[in-house]
Amino acid sequence: MRVVFYRSKQLSQAALYNNSNYKNENNQFVILEDRVRGFNEEKPFSSDVKNEKFFILNNKTVESDINYYLPNIVSEFINECKSTFNTRVLPFYFIPKKLLEELFFNAYPLMQEGNDIFILLPKEVETLDEINFNDANIPYRGNMLNDDFPQTLELSNQTLQLLHVADFTNTENSVFLITRNIVKRIKSIVGKYPSRLYQIEKRDENIIDRELENKVIPLKITNEKPIALIVHGFMSFTEGNFKALKNSLLSCKEYGRVFGYSYTPNKEGILKNGGDLRNTLRYAGLLDPNNTLDIYAHSLGGLVSRSMIQFDLDEPNSHSVRNFITAGTPHRGTPIALLKEEIYNPVSFPKHLAYILTRLKIDMSLTQAITHTANLFKEYFTFHNPGLRDLGEESRFINYINAENIELNINGSTFLVGYKNNKSINPIIKPLLDRHIFKNQEHDGVVPFNSSRFKFTDKNYNIIDSLKDNEGGHSDYYNLSENAEHIVKTVST
Repeated sequence: MRVVFYRSKQLSQAALYNNSNYKNENNQFVILEDRVRGFNEEKPFSSDVKNEKFFILNNKTVESDINYYLPNIVSEFINECKSTFNTRVLPFYFIPKKLLEELFFNAYPLMQEGNDIFILLPKEVETLDEINFNDANIPYRGNMLNDDFPQTLELSNQTLQLLHVADFTNTENSVFLITRNIVKRIKSIVGKYPSRLYQIEKRDENIIDRELENKVIPLKITNEKPIALIVHGFMSFTEGNFKALKNSLLSCKEYGRVFGYSYTPNKEGILKNGGDLRNTLRYAGLLDPNNTLDIYAHSLGGLVSRSMIQFDLDEPNSHSVRNFITAGTPHRGTPIALLKEEIYNPVSFPKHLAYILTRLKIDMSLTQAITHTANLFKEYFTFHNPGLRDLGEESRFINYINAENIELNINGSTFLVGYKNNKSINPIIKPLLDRHIFKNQEHDGVVPFNSSRFKFTDKNYNIIDSLKDNEGGHSDYYNLSENAEHIVKTVST
């Protein structure tokens, strides 16, 4: 008997579950019946897939039973991962073979006769592999396919792709390891919007972010006062964020108008985003040399803005940029991003995870396992984000932008703000960050102190120290009122 896994190319877990024909009484799985219209029939298949039922697991219900069938040390590892990384959803999960046997044996009589079991997985599943905890020498089996089953199946509302075919005779201490591409889900949320410009206003004590609909006709700027522009960092937006900074800028008599710029940092590299920033500001008229523009950038936004200034703007008298303020910007990169210029292969993720778990049963401590897993997560996320790859300390971009000491093409000064000793970090995570990620360097939780304060230019260079000996976290620069007010006051006086 075999268990055959297919993956939907179109439907999520919720959509699959709602499109089913039958729910079992315990709500642990549903069945999709007789939806297969046909497939490539150029060669015969030993299994008549047309007449099979597809089981769809209810992950939320089944999850409570999963730990019961896993080795204790693996269950402990999963719980420790969720606690350490402060998340309820990890980018991987397990389905013990023993659990499938318990679920289907009574509900599906044909299983007792040795018939194949077909399981349908949602589109967010990236890989499916097997781990056998009884065999420390060969614990891992990669994606196994079989010519007995078609590679693709066409249903009325979706296409199915064959993922894995497994022998179902030995179920003790054997599990299926499933990785889900949660990065794609994040990218679909954060990355679906084009670059956009907002005018920030205050009405009845409320801050309004008003998107400028027409981006190609220059704005009519009649106020002779300088303009302030906010540029966000990684996995963020300008709209709805930085309330303290917006309040400080709108209250400051120095500025006549305040704008915010939002972009998709995870879809493109920093150089491309810097060019897009230049184009947006130029089309809107904000780079007109008759204007005066101060840029307040956070984190990655500082490198995007610096890339624009350093590589896309001409002499200072040809544009409007006066002061350039970077807060928590990794000018020398950050170890949170990928450390090397290697291309990460997502298929290797389950293989490395299987190695960690099997060594955990033999001679690896739980702390070591969590540290190794943290590095896997880092590589996993970095692989899917070119903007994050550019933030690596040895990335091509960081080496390129810091190739020589430069003079920025601006009319005013550069201001650098960096914090350290972030006391708000989860006390479980902080030792891991301090020792294993930042190698005992001072940091704000994301960026090393010596990177955010890196002196990359000699001309008109300023350091803004905080009111609390530079103690703070990566989100404290522009989100805490006293910090934002101090930064704006320092720049504008």
